[in-house]
Amino acid sequence: MSKAIFTIKKAKNVLKEYYDSVDNEQVGLIQVSEDPAPPDTFEDTYSGQNENAKTVLKLLGDIVKATVKEQYAEHDTEKAAQHDYEDSMESLTKGEAKYEESIVKLKKALAGKEKDLDAAFESETKKEKEQIAIERYIAKLKPGCDFILNKYDERKTARKAEKKALGTAQSKLKGSPSYKSAIAKAKEDGFGKCKDLCVADEAGAECKACQGGISVPGYCAGHSGAKGC
Repeated sequence: MSKAIFTIKKAKNVLKEYYDSVDNEQVGLIQVSEDPAPPDTFEDTYSGQNENAKTVLKLLGDIVKATVKEQYAEHDTEKAAQHDYEDSMESLTKGEAKYEESIVKLKKALAGKEKDLDAAFESETKKEKEQIAIERYIAKLKPGCDFILNKYDERKTARKAEKKALGTAQSKLKGSPSYKSAIAKAKEDGFGKCKDLCVADEAGAECKACQGGISVPGYCAGHSGAKGC
């Protein structure tokens, strides 16, 4: 764009010099001199009398103005686009950071869930193993349990008969001389060091005093109505 403006401005200056020289020839004022330096701006206007020159130079000036204006507009547009791009990149960078943070959090949460799932699986596996063990144990006990349940009535009748038989045997044993002798001996042995006194008179003051570990007068002092006091 800058090269185009430079070329148009140079062409305008060349044409202006040409038309100025033509005007000078027409009035007999042709000047010989070195080529003048091109003007700093395109604002200079042709002041000669050639209408075609005015039209052409004005057209070139308008082209330069329009080109410069377009260049400024493109520059502004490019600048605005650059700002928009930078703003967009900044927003995208922040958004990317947030997304990366979210991804890290989600990965952490996923790892936790996977750990919980593994723990739940292990727990479920353990429960299943325990359930299988219990079922096998029940299956192992089932024949005996079935026997007990199926023979319950018979066993109940048998227990009644056994209880009655034991009661009869107990009565017979208690009435036998051997049982009575054993009971008497056990009772005598229970008197310990007081055996002789207590066998002679179990209810007497001497037996009671001996069993209490006190003297007969001491015993009688608290049991005045006792036998032998």
